[in-house]
Formats: sequence, structure tokens, C-alpha cells
Amino acid sequence: QASKFGARRPTLQRCKPMADKIIRAAGGVVWRWTADGSAELLVVHRPGEGYDDWTFPKGKRDDTDSSEEDCALREVFEEAGLHCRLGHEIARVSYIDRKGRPKRVRYWTMTVASGEHSPNNEVDEVEWLSIDKVRKRLTYPRDLLIVDCFEQYLKSGLTE
Repeated sequence: QASKFGARRPTLQRCKPMADKIIRAAGGVVWRWTADGSAELLVVHRPGEGYDDWTFPKGKRDDTDSSEEDCALREVFEEAGLHCRLGHEIARVSYIDRKGRPKRVRYWTMTVASGEHSPNNEVDEVEWLSIDKVRKRLTYPRDLLIVDCFEQYLKSGLTE
């Protein structure tokens, strides 16, 4: 069916739903108070091929995860070596990943219960940085939205 501009318009039958193909992932905004009363956030460096980036720990949900919250906790442990306490969900970010797939990542605040990072094949470095320094270190502009959400979380008083 041609439009008044002469181009053929796709029919609804040609549109394929993408909902079943969305990559579902979860991650953590791991944070702590400093001695001077400001917050520091954990960022991770992924050295692998196609990455070489600084971001928040996150990953795809797998069959062992009973929920996206479990996925977030597992991914933080796998990437950063930290057992964490789950806090509040603060962000949902959707984007097209590097393989061209739609991806949705849910993020929760987390605080460290125990553990320490040992370099591994997924993450070779972690850094605790102030919010301003995190903004400068992050590789992806979409991660800045997560920082914005974290700042709103701090202002909310939910950290008590």
C-alpha cells in the first residue's frame, strides 16, 4: 500500500514483536559513605574484546537466577568479588547492545557485606570514586542516567 509520499508502508503483519527477544540483565550501584560524609560508588573496568570500558557491575539473567534481584547480586559478586546487601531499585535502562540486540538492565543500590575484588577475566580493576569522578570515568553516556538516579536516591532519605 503506497502512501501519499509514494513509499510503501509496512503492514502490521510485517512487524515482529521484540518483547520476547529483549536481553534481560541486572546490576548494582554499590556504594559507601566516606569519612567526610560523602558517597563513593564502585565502578568496574571490563578489559575483554569489544569492551575496554568503565561501567557499573551488571550482567544477563541466567537460569540459575530466581529473580532479577538475584541476578544483580550474582553479577556484582562475579565481577567485583563482593557479597552485597540489596537496597532499592533505582533505575531501568533500555538500549541496543553491541550485538544489535535490545537490552533492558535494572539497577539496585547495594552496600558491601563482605568480600574483595580479585582481578578476573570479566573485570580486571575496580575503583571507588566520588560521584563527580564517576561521571568522568564512565564510558557510556547512558550510565550517567544511573548516576542521576543514585543522586535522587541520596536526596530521598531512603538510605537511612
